[in-house]
This record gives sequence, C-alpha cells and structure tokens, in this order.
Amino acid sequence: MVDTKRSILPKESSSSDGSAPMRKNLAVPMFNVPDKGSSEEASPDVGRVVSMQFFWDSHIHQDVPRGLFRSTGGDLDSDAEDEVDDATATLRIIDNLKSLLPLVFPTDDADPEPSVIFHDDVSGHNILVDDNGELTGLLDWECVSAVPIWKACDYPDFLDERLRLSKPDIENYKRKDGEEPDEMYFEHLWHYETTLLRDIFINEMRRWDAGWVEIFDTSQVKRDFDYAVQYCDSAVSTRNIEAWIGDMTAGISNPRSMDDRIWSF
Repeated sequence: MVDTKRSILPKESSSSDGSAPMRKNLAVPMFNVPDKGSSEEASPDVGRVVSMQFFWDSHIHQDVPRGLFRSTGGDLDSDAEDEVDDATATLRIIDNLKSLLPLVFPTDDADPEPSVIFHDDVSGHNILVDDNGELTGLLDWECVSAVPIWKACDYPDFLDERLRLSKPDIENYKRKDGEEPDEMYFEHLWHYETTLLRDIFINEMRRWDAGWVEIFDTSQVKRDFDYAVQYCDSAVSTRNIEAWIGDMTAGISNPRSMDDRIWSF
C-alpha cells in the first residue's frame, strides 16, 4: 500500500551530479547496527539505497550516480547513461529518450519530487498466506528502495502478465477426446485469470485509496518511459520502443501503451 498523503522527500544532495553521496565500500550493509555495549544510539544507520538495476551483471562496478535523486528525471537519466556503456547500438534510442525527458518529467528544482519506500517484487513466491488465504507476510525485501510515487502506483508483479480477455476453451487444448489438456491451456488460463484480477485489484485500491488510483490512471506515459529506459538495449523491445518514441515525438496525446505494443502479435 502507498500512502499518497504521506511521502518521503529525498535529502538535498551534496554532489555535483544531483545524487546523494555514495559510500566507498560496496560491501557495506543497508543498516549498520551498533555493537552491544556501544555508547552509540541504538537506531540503525541507513546505508546506500540500491535499486535492482544498479547491480545486475557488472552494473555495481560502474561509476554512475546511484541516488537518491531529487526527481524522476535525474534517476532515469542516470540509468540511460549507464546503458551507453553496455551497448553503443542503443545510443540513438537513448538520445531520443533524453530529448523526451523534459516532456514526460518536467522538473522544478524548487520543489523536489516526493518518493516512497517501495517493494518492487510482489510476486507469488514472495507472498505468505495462512490456510484461510489471509495475508501473513511478504518476503524478499533486499531490493526495496525509494522511488517516485508514480512508480509505486502500479500493478504488483504477480499481475504483470499478458492480457487475455476471453477464457480459453479447454477442448481446444486436447489432442484427443478424453485426454488432459496440454500445458499451454493452463498458461492461457492464468493469463485470463490475472486479467480479471487486475480489475479486482484496481477496484480494491479505489476503495482503500482513491488517490493511488488517480496517480495510476495519469502515469501511463511515465511507466512507458521507464520501461523504454530499462529495456532500450533489448533486441526484443527495440521496435516497440522506437514506435512509442515516434508517437511521442509526433505529439500524439494518448499513444498506445508499451504493454499493448509488447503483447500484440
């Protein structure tokens, strides 16, 4: 859940690139708890906040700003610069995304963008429930970080599946009468069920926090831009990203979402 009325503002940065100071030792823990008997106060010292993308493969060793950032623009601009080193073939896409950055994320230095603590891997294997289906816990907190509110207002990971509006007919997945359906049936059934669950999820969020849904409804272009930055070096996504950039550059007010482009065959 995200409380859109109470959020955390990133601290003023002391570095020239707009990011917060970075610890020299990459092996330090997120929380430094004083030893027993220490005269220091017992409250933990919060270390460097690291988003998952910053330590994929060799990314952790690259000398790029790592946040906290004053705005979404600073965060995504840092990610885009990182991708230049990984694949020079994506430079054209990165330059086009940079040109769109002020349009998608207009900044006001006098008013830092609010951020929230966010768990970005709410997938089925990280959710604990009891025998009655009641939520009892959430696992895998090591990649939690501070993100802009719009990024936290999105479907949880377990609902991030291909949209399927019609229920699959089990008879179409059987090779012979009386046989069990093949595995594709269950995959398509899961896509159909998660599509239905998306509507249930949004309706529940509207009941609990209408402000969350309002941010969700108005942030599609930001989510698409974020996807383009993260996957600008993916050969599978290049065509869709370039088409989205073309629509944005042409001034189309309501371009097709990246989800729609990716899952439309």
